[in-house]
Amino acid sequence: MRLSIFSFTHTGEELADRLSYECRERGLCEVICCIRKEKDSLYETVADRWDKGDDLVFIGAAGIAVRAIAPLIASKLTDRAVIVIDEAGSYVIPILSGHVGGANRLARSLADILGAKPVITTATDVKGIDAVDIWAAEHGLAIMNKEGIARVSGKQLAGAKASVVLIGDCPCPKSDHYTLLGSYGSYEEWQEDSVATETDMIIYDGSDTDVINKLTGEYSDKALILTVKRLIVGIGCKRGTPADKLMTAIDTALTDNGLDKRLVDTIATIDIKGDEPGMIEVCSRNRWSLKTFGVEELGALKGEYTASDFVRDTVGVDNVCERASVKAGGSLVVRKTVFDGVTVAVSIM
Repeated sequence: MRLSIFSFTHTGEELADRLSYECRERGLCEVICCIRKEKDSLYETVADRWDKGDDLVFIGAAGIAVRAIAPLIASKLTDRAVIVIDEAGSYVIPILSGHVGGANRLARSLADILGAKPVITTATDVKGIDAVDIWAAEHGLAIMNKEGIARVSGKQLAGAKASVVLIGDCPCPKSDHYTLLGSYGSYEEWQEDSVATETDMIIYDGSDTDVINKLTGEYSDKALILTVKRLIVGIGCKRGTPADKLMTAIDTALTDNGLDKRLVDTIATIDIKGDEPGMIEVCSRNRWSLKTFGVEELGALKGEYTASDFVRDTVGVDNVCERASVKAGGSLVVRKTVFDGVTVAVSIM
């Protein structure tokens, strides 16, 4: 998690410095930027930090935060977590992306630091219901149709249980707010059970792109569809490669091979690239984890890999992207592809 804290007065700046120190001490955030801004430069700075994948904290009036983020809001699945704190440090209020973006969880952590009261307003939290979008994020599941969240939450808020079907090897929510209709080994097996096709939520193990397309094509308006994120993207790049260039290469590799970016779980690379600002930014933007491996770990892998003498001479191993994606726990489905100095490979867990 990367956090940018905005303040507007001396008092707010002191509170921001306190939060920054405590967050680092507690390991809450990887990167924290404390920014005191005058009004005329605020919007541009907020947009820049948002685009870099930072979650945002505003110490001051909620109206300032609302006006600053308004042009940036796009989707509850991709928006950054945004929190407002009053200058007295009494209240911590998540105002955007409370569930998927983790703003509610972050607000509670910041409130604990300050001895403040977290003000949580999302309906499921108020009623003590396990929100499905939080559960999905915690269990590595992609939400394929965000409109389905309201279907599940609405039923639960009305006092009923949401029905669930599992297809393949995938997690199941264990709560009084859900009921399991059935667990099936394949899509075809599930289709044979006419009762179970009438369900509020379908959880699929993500192993077959054709099944995902069938589910999203036939059931998006009937049920919430969750899919296990199984894709690992291996990356090799030159030092200083910017995030936009890396992102273009990743998007192109996935699109050209009919793979859904929402199913990416991890970026994998060699350890000497693990501190690359562009790599860190890509992961932060997309809420992907980053795994890195040493030369000996990558070189010890058995199998056929696309070897390069240049890469071996440069980093000490003949291939980075393929080997890293496999080492992270996958089987290759897209071999090394070169995009203007960036190499990409994809494997599936």
